[in-house]
Amino acid sequence: MRTFYRYLMVVAVLISCYDSTIFSQPISRPFPFTIPLNGINQTEFNSPPLKPISRISIKDGHFATADGKRARFIGASFYYTACYPDSADAISIAKRLGSLGFNAVRFNAYDLRNWNESTFLAPGNSSDALSPEQMKRIDWFIYQLSLNGIYIYLPILSEWLPRQDDGIAKWDSLPRYISFIEPDFLPKHKQVIRMLMNHINPYTQNAWKDEPAIAFMDLTYENSLIYQWQNGNLLYPKQYGLSSYNVKRLDSLFSLILQSKYGNDLALKKAWESLPASSANILMNGGFEDAADPTTNWQLSVNEQAKSVLLTSDGNKVEGERSANVKVSQTSGLSYAVQFINQTAKLVKYRDYELRFSAKTTAAVGKRPFIVVAQRGMQPYEVYGLYQQDTVTANWKEYVIPFRANTTDSSTVNLSFYLGQATGDFFLDNVQLREATTQGLMSNESMANFSVKRSSWYDNSINIQRMADNAIFYTGLVKNYTDQMYSFLKDSIGTKALISGGTQTELLNDLFAIKNTDFTNEFGGWDGADQKGGIQYIQNAGMTSSPYAAAFPEYARAKIKDKPFLISGFLMAYPAANQNEMLTMLPAYSAYQDWDGFFLTYYNDSRYTFNNNYIDSTAAYQLKNSTFLSMMPQAAKAFYSGAIAPAKRTINLKYTTNNLLTPQWQLYRPHWLEINTDQRMLLFRKIQIDSFDAEEQTEQPHRTIAELSSDNGVDIKDMISDTEELLWNAADSFFTVNTPRYISATGSIGGKILRFTPDKVDVRVERLDAGSVGSFSWISEDSLPVTKSRKSLLTLSSRAVNSGAVWQLKNALTIWGKGPMQTEAMTIRFAFESGYDSIRITPLDSAGNRIANQIPITKMSGRQYTFDIDQDKVNSIWFIVEQLGINGIAEESTDEFTLNTLYSSYDQSSCRAIATFPQSGNAAALTITNGLGIETMLWHGTANGQTEQINIPVTFASGIYLLKAETSGKMVTHKFMIVR
Repeated sequence: MRTFYRYLMVVAVLISCYDSTIFSQPISRPFPFTIPLNGINQTEFNSPPLKPISRISIKDGHFATADGKRARFIGASFYYTACYPDSADAISIAKRLGSLGFNAVRFNAYDLRNWNESTFLAPGNSSDALSPEQMKRIDWFIYQLSLNGIYIYLPILSEWLPRQDDGIAKWDSLPRYISFIEPDFLPKHKQVIRMLMNHINPYTQNAWKDEPAIAFMDLTYENSLIYQWQNGNLLYPKQYGLSSYNVKRLDSLFSLILQSKYGNDLALKKAWESLPASSANILMNGGFEDAADPTTNWQLSVNEQAKSVLLTSDGNKVEGERSANVKVSQTSGLSYAVQFINQTAKLVKYRDYELRFSAKTTAAVGKRPFIVVAQRGMQPYEVYGLYQQDTVTANWKEYVIPFRANTTDSSTVNLSFYLGQATGDFFLDNVQLREATTQGLMSNESMANFSVKRSSWYDNSINIQRMADNAIFYTGLVKNYTDQMYSFLKDSIGTKALISGGTQTELLNDLFAIKNTDFTNEFGGWDGADQKGGIQYIQNAGMTSSPYAAAFPEYARAKIKDKPFLISGFLMAYPAANQNEMLTMLPAYSAYQDWDGFFLTYYNDSRYTFNNNYIDSTAAYQLKNSTFLSMMPQAAKAFYSGAIAPAKRTINLKYTTNNLLTPQWQLYRPHWLEINTDQRMLLFRKIQIDSFDAEEQTEQPHRTIAELSSDNGVDIKDMISDTEELLWNAADSFFTVNTPRYISATGSIGGKILRFTPDKVDVRVERLDAGSVGSFSWISEDSLPVTKSRKSLLTLSSRAVNSGAVWQLKNALTIWGKGPMQTEAMTIRFAFESGYDSIRITPLDSAGNRIANQIPITKMSGRQYTFDIDQDKVNSIWFIVEQLGINGIAEESTDEFTLNTLYSSYDQSSCRAIATFPQSGNAAALTITNGLGIETMLWHGTANGQTEQINIPVTFASGIYLLKAETSGKMVTHKFMIVR
């Protein structure tokens, strides 16, 4: 899918973390596991009752249902014709997704202009009518989804472009980003959207604008004008880009904006002109002419991996008496291993400079690379606007490099020549650094005839104000489109859905332009795939092996304070071994960052392949394989229930207006901050944007985090959240969740003993087979910790590939194979302490029904239990864990929450339960359990600080019983005996 190119992550450097034999194919001990097309039996998963669709609103900065309760979302994405399924498929898809725990779907590319099966428009040369057949399909699909508690996320502009008779010039050569820059586009698009929003769904009897199931909308999908500016797609006509007509219209619009701001060319020329305060050379001893010491103010820095000496030459020079000669005899290839540094420069923020120097090497070397950089001379060694790579030859050459300082620094500037890439001589002479003159307008530029040129993103020859006016222009175009369409949908049409500006916030300017919409979101992914010559190549490096938090920093930077945030799409290509990381790590960090949901990309992209039980070669990003989907019930339960706690502390990022005027300095900077920031902050704290117009920008916020504050690096084995529930061990390539009700691990779990402490009870997990990559999760089906829960769900999910798939080494799939898909069997041992009399573990089949054979349990001394699950023997992924009998480990009582029993002094067969409840106002219950694990409700009501005395029925036989009182997630127990 063409919109995915932005997310094909370059992670080859991470592959060295793995043994190549780990991913050899075919998978070890495969077994088929296919979830039925119409979903699973939810009885054993203790799923909450299906909630009817209600209007989604915003409360306290998060999504909320009509009753005011917080709403979280996990969605699946549909593309192209998959948004228009046949009626029977629509029913089964909705049931399948709903039964697994999805509560939202996202439609993408449902609005193509010239593909009748992938648009809501009627066939023809204009966009003036809806297609009755296609609307019937999508209406029915929306209806079926809503019946299963599933909401719709709809991009208003996904792929639509004008047709021949829509009255828009050059209609057949327009890119999607024309929506921001072509004035005639917006009125026509509004007509199309009004027609769609006013359409009444005959199955729900609601117009789309009023349909509560359509909860979310994006104004545009994967569409950033700032990104197009950066990539040079706006200045000149290009095939599949802007035509000459569009470029001229954009130029004219730029001049009109400048006229409204400056009035005339003279004022514009003055604003865009920079004159130096001094013409003097800022560097001292740039020609190496100090008679006492030719290298005064220069120093050679060589690390332990290189060897180099500094000499002067009076025979090889450009001017004066001598030049400098750096001889590099040994290097590891790291550019910064050898640095030749001058420390006398002073720089002023936003001022333009010109660096000139002459350099060469020897005839024997021929040519060698170098890098020249201006940077801070101490941690964090921030680059100050100059970073230039080039090559010297055996002949002297003068290099002229203009740059703009991004920081004021009068004491720590290093002008450094990085020479560690290669061995050989490097001669340097006549180094000059001066303030530069910048011409305001070129001789042929005038606003009067619309000839003022827009600037290239990388043009350092213009002054800061000209670049700022370019940034203002493009940002303004995005904001104008966003504000117009938002107002049109909300005010003119009366759309009830919540609206975001778009899914591609490449830079802070994108986010600023859409900040007044209802929520923000971002699209991303990990471990992309590439097909060449019929072979699928994949990196096969999981997120867990990334020492820099993988794709998660890209999402964290788009969260605005007091505004909901969604991951609008996350993709990982088949057959990545680590796909299951998505349904462990995504819910974990979404919950920790207090985000409001995430969408997986994608479930399907064709209405003709819904019934396939394998991944087709044209659908590498499809995530509907059953092994992956088996993780959904636990992911949904963990995320929706709040089993994972949000961060205790928050870092609020502040930006200034100047950040928006210099977007070039945002590029490649984590969180778009001018000073380098450790992007792993989100692993330790909640991250959000506080303001766009602060007096000072936040600088090095990661220094407030102890784990990231050291200049000696980060312990990547122990990147643990401030809640101490999430642990990312990038050195050993695994991730764990450790909460009372939910524990989980994913990544390279083979050969490791993982320890968890839910409710301070030690749980040990060990993978015993020869495999490496896999996932497991264990979640309580009630409000108790997993080690005390009467019933819990255990999920073991590993790699999956098509039947008959053939691999070349570890990352080239030469034959795709067919269905059914095969799951790699794991053998995992669990050991933990339980106060119950016995434990029963029952496998479930792929439909969620119990399998007759149970997992053997070994009871050790001291209430310790251990069991091994070998999936090769049971061919199951889901296991129900039941703890039976009486829990012999009583909860601690508090003064405000007590429980006891009292026998009558007159009638020893009469017994009362006495419970004192806290004053919480929450639901409370009192139950009694016999030795067979059968529980009977004695009383239920509200905890209002009262003492309840409940008679225990005389029908109970003699024996040992457990009395239990619960409220507000707390529990106290009391064991007693009845003698009849």
